[in-house]
Formats: sequence, structure tokens, C-alpha cells
Amino acid sequence: MRTAIKSYIKKKLGKHILIGSYNIGLLYFLSKKLTPSTHILMYHSVADQSKAQWVNPHNHVPGDVFEEQMKFLAEKKQVISLDRLVKHIVNQEVIPDDTIVITFDDGYLDNLTVAAPILERYGLTATIFLPTGYIDRGETQWVDQVYTVLKYARNTEYRYCLDFERVFNLSKQRQMLELRRVLNEIMITADLSTRTSVLHDLQQQLEPVAMPPRLTMNWNEVRQILQEYTCFKIGGHSVEHTDLTAISQQLAEKEIIQCRDRIRQELWIVPQFFSFPYGRTSAQLREGVIKAGFKSACGGEGIDQSITHENNVLQLPRVAAPSNMMLFKLLIDPHYRGFWKRLYP
Repeated sequence: MRTAIKSYIKKKLGKHILIGSYNIGLLYFLSKKLTPSTHILMYHSVADQSKAQWVNPHNHVPGDVFEEQMKFLAEKKQVISLDRLVKHIVNQEVIPDDTIVITFDDGYLDNLTVAAPILERYGLTATIFLPTGYIDRGETQWVDQVYTVLKYARNTEYRYCLDFERVFNLSKQRQMLELRRVLNEIMITADLSTRTSVLHDLQQQLEPVAMPPRLTMNWNEVRQILQEYTCFKIGGHSVEHTDLTAISQQLAEKEIIQCRDRIRQELWIVPQFFSFPYGRTSAQLREGVIKAGFKSACGGEGIDQSITHENNVLQLPRVAAPSNMMLFKLLIDPHYRGFWKRLYP
């Protein structure tokens, strides 16, 4: 818990230091000799106000903020496709300054209803990475289901009985945060059966007064986004959005191959790009991606978040787009990349 508090304080202080330094030009003076680079932005949900209440805030940038960000990118930056970025790297070409790539994970329905019209309006392109099991079922992501159950819980006591036994009192903030942490650790590595069981047990015990509507696209809606808009390309994001490093190589490769095959069956396209769930990858998994026919992949922990022509195309790092517009501008300014990483990881 102390570590979490320290991290929270560091982020809060880091944010204010970055914004203040940006406003007075201090960091630019200190960092003007850094080599500019590019970033791949990662979005999830860009739901409007009516749907935002159901989405875990960590996965959400409000629709109006998203439009402001896209307008800024269209006017001030060079937005290119992921495919073009990969070609630059493969050909060892220096990537132009102020270059940005836009990506989305998880196939949120608001990618169709909110993001696509905005991207089209500003002439921007992006890649959506689909977890095909969730698209098959049109199922809201587990992270949003857990968030909603805890947010709208009628009962305040939850008895956890999986790998240990403990009663959590949700009226106490510290215990609520601890339960969120425990549930996240379980669900990130769990298979579909375990996730379904945990979600059912959570709903049974806490009796939420409301549950989220369907927040994920189905295949008809994915087809609609491709037919009505030219701004999106489709990539793979596994089948069940499971941490592939936590399961056997055989099962992981099955997730990668089945994801590719479902996209091909439903959309009649062969996806070229893959996104490792939670950014977690390994040398063996990257080999599996190559065997499945993908030509690049996003993901990689503990590596520099900026990109140059020297990057590994199977380990492309991304940065989560912040919902604060000033932080967004600072994040994508190439002069601040080192300071951002140190002060606001």
C-alpha cells in the first residue's frame, strides 16, 4: 500500500512539475539537444458523457477531449499509419519529426460511434486491435464489468475465496483499493471460465444497482466501421485478452492464431499487426507472432516509450493518451520524452 501511495504522489507531483516547466519553457531549454522521436498513442474508450460512467477511468478519454486532441494533431503533427511507421523502421529510414501513430485497443463500440467520425473529419488514420472472443460475444470488457459492480454495489461486504480467504469491507477505501488490485491480478491472467465465475460471484455478493450496457462492438459493427469510414485498419489483440506471458507457449500461440483466423473469417482481411494484451510480451511470443504471419506487434515493458528507426517492429512501445490536454501536448512534444518518462511514468 505504501508503494501505491508513493507512486500516486510521484505522479501528482510529476504532473504539476511537467506542466509548470512546460509553461515557462524550462524543460525545452534543458532538453533541446535531445533527438526528436515519434510516439504511438494508445486509446481504449472515447465514450461520451452518457456512457463514460460505465468505463474504467484508466481506459477512458472523454469524446470532447479526444476531438480536441485530434484537432491538435491534425494541425500541429504528422499522423501516419502504423503500416507506414513499420515501413520506415524496416527500411531503416529516419522517421520525420513530429510524427504520431494512433491506435485503439479492445474494440469499444464508441470507436465506431464517437472516434470514427472525428478521425474522418480531420483526415486521420488509426489501427484498432480486436480481442476476437469479446467481439464474438459482444461482451463488455471484464475491467469495465468489475469497475461497474464495485461502483454501484448495493452491499459493502465481499467474501473472497479463490487463492485465499478474506472478507473485504468496501466502505473502507483501503480495502476497496486492495480488492481492486486482487481482482485485477486474477482477471489479467484468468481464462474465460474463471473470469465468468469471478464476475458472477462478484455480482451475486455485491448486488449492484446497475450494470453496464454493451460497450464492445460485435462483428456487424466492425464491418460497419470499415464500410462507412476509411480511417481504421484492423489488428489482432488475442482472443480472450489474457496475459499471454502467463500461459503456456502452446496456448499463447493458439490465442494468436485463432485471433488471426477469426478476423480473416469475419472481415475477409488478413491482419498484419498485433497488440500484446497489457503490453506483456517475450521473445517466444514474438516468434509466435511471426509464425502466425503478423509483420509487427505493439508491446513491451521496461523499454523506452519513444520510437526511432532502430526499434524492433515486433516490440513497438506505446503511450496511453492522457485525458488532460496540457499533458497530452507535453507528452507528444519530442523535447520532453525523457522527462515525461522519469516524472510521469
